[in-house]
Amino acid sequence: MVGLSDGVYYIDFNSTDYAGNLELTNTITVILDNTPPETTITIGEPKYVRDAVYVTPETPFALKVSGGEGSGVSSAYNIYNITTTTAAG
Repeated sequence: MVGLSDGVYYIDFNSTDYAGNLELTNTITVILDNTPPETTITIGEPKYVRDAVYVTPETPFALKVSGGEGSGVSSAYNIYNITTTTAAG
């Protein structure tokens, strides 16, 4: 819901049929969480930092995810093996 802040909202609703019969008002409670989660990474040792971060198979990674006060978070991650080489010459 664009433009609304996080929080608890109450939605009242009812209907009227073509014969004029009116339904009693119903209320539902909706908890709105527009705040996206944030993930931070900590890269342990050994590592080498230059134009990129270079690591070994023994380098530990720690991921921390935060979802604020909203509905909570579910986390997933992928680690891709990207190797680049340059020819000497």
